[in-house]
Parts: sequence; C-alpha cells; structure tokens
Amino acid sequence: MKGVITETDTPITGKANHDIPVGHKVALKDMKKGDTIIKYGEDIGKVVADFKKGDHVHVHNHKTKALVRRVRYQFLFKTITVQGDKDG
Repeated sequence: MKGVITETDTPITGKANHDIPVGHKVALKDMKKGDTIIKYGEDIGKVVADFKKGDHVHVHNHKTKALVRRVRYQFLFKTITVQGDKDG
C-alpha cells in the first residue's frame, strides 16, 4: 500500500495484513490494549485489542471518542446562511 502522512506530507509505503475497506484505518505501528490512537494529529480513541503494523483498525480493536466525532461533525457540517436571491 502507498499513502501520505498528511501532518508532514511524508509519503509512506507498507504492507496491509488484510483487505482494508475504503475509508477504514490501517495500523502504521504495533499497538497494545490501552494505547491512544492518533489520527490527523488528534487523539481519536483507545486500543481495545492488540494489533500489529498493517492490521485493519476498526470497531473490533479500538473505541472511538464519540465527543470528538460529534464536535468534528458539527464543525464540518455547520449550517450557514447565504445572502442573496433564493432562486439563484
């Protein structure tokens, strides 16, 4: 697999240990139960089952912080008012 670490714009390559569905995460390093998962430089949750570099990371091995997701969703999809002609 090929990718980019967006925080540093650094290209990476690696081997996925399983098929990883589009939009899911792949482990960039081995992690143990209780470790903190960082995505885009932010703490998004905790490891609930050990995994190895290249493994599929999803609900079966990590617990997402719901508050972070809710706040990010509200920020990304904030309702805005556009001034001007309603028909144009």
